[in-house]
Amino acid sequence: GPVHTVQEQEADRRVHEMIQHHLDCLVEEGASRAYYFTFHNGGRNVLGHGLLKMSVSAESVSHGEHIIARYQNIPRSMFTFGYKQLDEAGDYYILNVEDVRNTDQASYNFLTEHGAKAGLFRAAKADDGLIIGFVGVEFDSLDFDFEKQKANIAKKTSRIAGAILAIHGDEYSKK
Repeated sequence: GPVHTVQEQEADRRVHEMIQHHLDCLVEEGASRAYYFTFHNGGRNVLGHGLLKMSVSAESVSHGEHIIARYQNIPRSMFTFGYKQLDEAGDYYILNVEDVRNTDQASYNFLTEHGAKAGLFRAAKADDGLIIGFVGVEFDSLDFDFEKQKANIAKKTSRIAGAILAIHGDEYSKK
């Protein structure tokens, strides 16, 4: 079976502390909620194809309820439009949820479910383009500095991806 080592435990703790720190910074800098969705394989279907899933592994909230427990082992295909944007462009910006009401119902429902008025999403990618996860930042008002927040999420996502790959990169490169 799987082996769990002290080194693995320490590396995992360091990664999660660092992710939480950057999400807390995004909230301190004006977001109402920030989270990190990690991408993973949720098993295999009957044909042997991977069931690609994602889970919120860390979250910071300025006020309101936490959503982390509701978003575990979610099929990536559930957010088809947003997933495509993250894969192709590396980011997805919804400056007003009402703008995507008819074009991206999944993201609209996700954001409005907990009162967000806007959402900025940035992919965390490996050097070869593989998405390892993404950072989401939400605002419960449309009154925010988009350029500042766009720069904030880009910087924090790059730091998160870099740290994950620095700590777990050997495991990834062996696959």
